[in-house]
Amino acid sequence: RKVVLALATTMFVLGVIELGFRVYDARARAEILDGRNPDRLLTEIADDGRIFKLRPNRKGKTNSHGFRDLPRRHRKTPGTYRIAVIGDSVTMQSTIQFDDLYTTRLGNKLADMLPDRRIEILNFGVTGYGTLQQLALLHSEVLAFRPNTLLWEFHLNDAIDPLVDGGDGGLGKYYSRPTSAVLWSLQRRWHRFQRARSIRARGLENVPSDLQHQVYRWRVIGDAFREVADTAAENDFEVYVFVYPTWPRENWQEYSPAGFAVVDDLVTRFESFGFETLNLVEVFRREPPSKYRLASDDPWHPNQAGHEVIAEELSQWLAPMVSAE
Repeated sequence: RKVVLALATTMFVLGVIELGFRVYDARARAEILDGRNPDRLLTEIADDGRIFKLRPNRKGKTNSHGFRDLPRRHRKTPGTYRIAVIGDSVTMQSTIQFDDLYTTRLGNKLADMLPDRRIEILNFGVTGYGTLQQLALLHSEVLAFRPNTLLWEFHLNDAIDPLVDGGDGGLGKYYSRPTSAVLWSLQRRWHRFQRARSIRARGLENVPSDLQHQVYRWRVIGDAFREVADTAAENDFEVYVFVYPTWPRENWQEYSPAGFAVVDDLVTRFESFGFETLNLVEVFRREPPSKYRLASDDPWHPNQAGHEVIAEELSQWLAPMVSAE
């Protein structure tokens, strides 16, 4: 009887703790919504590794497939060269006009540079997506459009785990429903402890936090890109990656030599998978970050001038490759 009573008491206490964590999580989700109507959100839950996805047919915001792009059909017109762009909020960036996005500008520039080619740039950018969500997006949506080339925007914060570290405005936490709130809370704390210890061991405490995530999570991220390479080979398309920076607060010295070494190592790793890779960190560091950053308190997004730089660098880089196809 004592054993049974002890077990019952333990189960009751654990149940109370679990209930408390669930109430706390429910309140956190309510704060993420901040009074908005869930039915009017641009996002909805996804039943795959994306966690969430964009809702289709949102007037002026998404097309019938749920992307910030022109109307598209899965089947392309014969003779069309199709470039699918996967990225995060930099690629989607709803804070600026569609015509000012680097994807739109890139399409216009390539059309001018290669007038004899019919080129389509498909924008699959989704705000808040990290690399694993983008990999799931590749399989669930992008392959159906049969691209000739996959252009991958790799933002230096894309290695962040949305369920552990956030970085997506709370969307991952809002849409995730763990089996046990207690166990998931303990797992998050354990991951953060392990990362901090790993970063200290590597002497990288003073590099930007997004770069720290790259180092700590490369095994997971590397496996994802290895799968991207295998998928590209199976579906007969090329993969081109461009590395986009996290903006420093004041100047590029905040990256430190160790931080720039992390970026260079990332480029080498991408190239080892057979991906042509463009390092835009080296391009943007020629000027003060304030010139191309959207706002002083925004370390991630470019302004219109920044999108123009991205489009110009990509067009000069891609045009010879597209022309040779």
